[in-house]
Amino acid sequence: MSEQAKIDVEFWGTGYSVRDGHEVHTYRAELRYAGRTMDVPEYGRGMGLEDEDPTAAELLDCIFGDALACEPTAEGAAGSFEEFCAAFGYDDDSRKAEAQYRACLEQTERLATLVGGWAQLVDMLYGDAAYDAGGDLGELYAGVTL
Repeated sequence: MSEQAKIDVEFWGTGYSVRDGHEVHTYRAELRYAGRTMDVPEYGRGMGLEDEDPTAAELLDCIFGDALACEPTAEGAAGSFEEFCAAFGYDDDSRKAEAQYRACLEQTERLATLVGGWAQLVDMLYGDAAYDAGGDLGELYAGVTL
């Protein structure tokens, strides 16, 4: 695991979509790590940030934050739907929230595959390096040798 972590970000489609009644800039990203790749088909940012491209650190903060909500263990994701809703302020009686939960689980499973397994993901999220970084995982893992 000595390869450079790298994220490429490119515009997705027309560059914007509407989510919950709000326009957002959308990007497509591909994460590369140790010869493996993970596609992020749509990453959205507010319209107020139109003059700035997203950074690898911002995208990783988002993806690692979602992974933390799934409460990964060395055996897989352990967080329940109810815990996910509580973490993000969703109604646990919402089909839309359940779809978001399932998408988060799928993304976290793909992230675990990218980094070499659940044990490696848990170490990245909860290990000494994450603790020393004060939870700023995006800055910690963006473009650094792991």
